[in-house]
Amino acid sequence: MSDVLDRLLDGAVDLHVHPYPSPFPRRMDAAEAAQRAADAGMRAIVVKSHHHDTSTDVAALRAHGIDAAGIDVFGGIALNTQVGGLNPHAVNIRRADRRLCKRRGNAQAGSARDPEDDR
Repeated sequence: MSDVLDRLLDGAVDLHVHPYPSPFPRRMDAAEAAQRAADAGMRAIVVKSHHHDTSTDVAALRAHGIDAAGIDVFGGIALNTQVGGLNPHAVNIRRADRRLCKRRGNAQAGSARDPEDDR
């Protein structure tokens, strides 16, 4: 069974990681989640929160070695009621601050390109 799980995780992307900080108890922060995902052979994780924009968390952890895990780590904003619901202003702020949205350059990952990068 372990071989099957290893093959499933190899190159996978976890789209739903809830690390701390959080108002609720969490087992690890985004840096530890990234390292554990890398150790399992995964390609990337997406850090989420129902309470705040996680792209700033990921950006702050870049200065503290989150990229050392060797995988892509993405943050973002969940547009639920705790952060204002469907809020176009929050989306525009996230888009305007490209430093927080861009993934680190990993040519091996082969993810989709942002058409705005061509402008």
